[in-house]
Amino acid sequence: MKEETGLTLKSWQFRGIVAFISDIWENEDMYLYTSDDFEGELISDCDEGELKWVKWSDVPNLPQWEGDRVFFKLIAENAPFFRLRLEYEGDRLVKVWKEP
Repeated sequence: MKEETGLTLKSWQFRGIVAFISDIWENEDMYLYTSDDFEGELISDCDEGELKWVKWSDVPNLPQWEGDRVFFKLIAENAPFFRLRLEYEGDRLVKVWKEP
């Protein structure tokens, strides 16, 4: 977290693991955490793109992959720990597998 954002989490919850499977890109896993307490200053220089604070209610209106909407919805619903497998053909989400 510190490396990517400049922030140090003081309290966090491990929410889920998302596997992205693609027919054209390298597969990758993402580990999702939420936090309600942190310290530090948000950095402006990040390899992942521009970092900025947005209201949670604005997240659905942001540009995002179709699969992102799946895990953002689970987090918004305060779902228990989950594992997702999101399979893409090109830019199109073709299969979602969720456990539990």
